[in-house]
Amino acid sequence: MKATDPEKMNARAKRGETPPGFEQQFETYAQEDLISLLQHKNAQTRTATATLLGRKRCVSAIPVLCKQLSEETALYSRLAQSEALGAIGLPALPDLMNIICKIGHNQHYALPKDLFKKWNYPLPRDIVARTIVKIGPAALPTLIENLGESLDPFVTAECIDAVGYVSYYSGEQQAFETLIMLCKKYHNHPVIQWKLIRSFQAFPRTDTVEYLKEVLMTSHVPQHRWEAARSLGQIGTTQAENCLKSAKKEEHRLVKEMIQRSLEHIEKHDK
Repeated sequence: MKATDPEKMNARAKRGETPPGFEQQFETYAQEDLISLLQHKNAQTRTATATLLGRKRCVSAIPVLCKQLSEETALYSRLAQSEALGAIGLPALPDLMNIICKIGHNQHYALPKDLFKKWNYPLPRDIVARTIVKIGPAALPTLIENLGESLDPFVTAECIDAVGYVSYYSGEQQAFETLIMLCKKYHNHPVIQWKLIRSFQAFPRTDTVEYLKEVLMTSHVPQHRWEAARSLGQIGTTQAENCLKSAKKEEHRLVKEMIQRSLEHIEKHDK
């Protein structure tokens, strides 16, 4: 039976979706009262108060926002908490780093079975990494430091996603040497290697292209080869294009498909 519009609206309200201006009823509340309402039984109230605390950049709300982000079951409330922490910015980063890779089970724990066919930088699947990228380039020094020190490969993997995303969209290059170091440190970790290969699309350098060419031509892991081809397509320089052309005899179906897609992507952007 097809749900009626009121039924759909009620379902969304239970997930914390709020109508325009809903949060205005809480505008005059003191910050400590808004923080308390983050744990209200009503999901719409949790969404509204998170929205206001983010708008006010309320630093004292960070611990409770992180706690709620860890425990929240309502989709729109969780999104509002993430947005609020991103809006508060750098002061939220230490608390966020403590919970990265600890919420949910949506992270990559194995190599993908198919290509990523879009030409944007993939948004991190980990909710905390997604929140951190909202902070932007200011988060990079802390992320880079964590990459150099973390002993947890799963935390490392999510930090790589965040670093790659922020670097790609900001043009910042400060993470490059650390990522190269990780290539050597985690040479036997297929998922981290795959994430690193993906991250190099953010660094349009000659040495990056040479590294990606080596992966494309010599790796025994198809996922690594097709991700190298995609990163070369994103870099899109003449050097990158020549690397792709030199691999056109590739026999693996998905790697071959990505090489062709990458060459078409470069040609499209050259016109």
